[in-house]
Amino acid sequence: MFNKKFCCKNVSRIIRAVGQSKKNAYTLAEVVITMLIIATVVAISIKISATKLNSLVSLTYYSAYSTIKSVTNEMLGDYRPVDDYLLTKLFTSPAFAEGETCTAQDCADITQSWSMTQCACVPTPRTIPRKGENYCKLFAAYVNTATGSDECEGDNITSATTDFSAKKADLTLRNGIKLFNLRQNPAKLTVLSNNIAGESYKDVPNINEYGYTIYADVNGSQGKSLLWDDVYPFYVTMSGKVIPAYDKTINPDGAGGDNKLHLQISVQNEAANPAEWIVKSVSFKEGACKMGYIGPSTSYCSTTPAYSTVTKCADTESDCRMKIIMPVRFP
Repeated sequence: MFNKKFCCKNVSRIIRAVGQSKKNAYTLAEVVITMLIIATVVAISIKISATKLNSLVSLTYYSAYSTIKSVTNEMLGDYRPVDDYLLTKLFTSPAFAEGETCTAQDCADITQSWSMTQCACVPTPRTIPRKGENYCKLFAAYVNTATGSDECEGDNITSATTDFSAKKADLTLRNGIKLFNLRQNPAKLTVLSNNIAGESYKDVPNINEYGYTIYADVNGSQGKSLLWDDVYPFYVTMSGKVIPAYDKTINPDGAGGDNKLHLQISVQNEAANPAEWIVKSVSFKEGACKMGYIGPSTSYCSTTPAYSTVTKCADTESDCRMKIIMPVRFP
């Protein structure tokens, strides 16, 4: 392990030795050597600090993603189509072609709901809660929140919000991570338009295109609470996909979903014999788009660099699986 105190003491001894060798003045060579030694010590210190910082961001970002993903899986596992909070109608009716009409009806089977897009009773698809207030309360039931913290009383966060320091979070987790925007009703996620076809219900044609946008302050009250500095957005579709957001305009070098330092994944085709790695240790965006977890026609996947689903994962006989890589803690 690098010992700054040890190195600094050695630098001081070298400087004293140089001073003793020339009582009157230092030669140019002696000054240059001393400066090089100091520069080396500083460079090593900066490199170690940067490595620790990257490690910290990876761990806290992974923790936020892991928590949201775990809770989402539990919600889907506990899904019951007869629960009122899952059947709340939130969206406006779609427009129909001239001359066509569709009148909403009640379905005799409580496990079915009326689809305005299909104009018929269809099986209610398995989704996360369809009303923000209920989604937030259910989320709180699955996690450990900070003692004494308010729950599901946070501010409405808009796309223009960049400073979260004065914003009230919906949930503050025991580990300090703050989550915003959970109790706002789900909406269409523009970046996921044209996503791979999912099921429909009521007025939602594709549950892979609609959902929540959650903002996670990974440093809690210890950081700047600025968007893309220590606050990162995550998309949670109604179908239960948790997708880390990114913004190439603000972060051309990558942050969030397109930065493998924040979240690193590998994709393996488990149907191959032996199992075959499609990609290893890449960003979430690259891995998820190449395996078909997200549709290649979405702006999420088509933004430069664009990634399409690889042939082996598009094959109906393939079984491509995403492997999330836990970051290594820097000592």
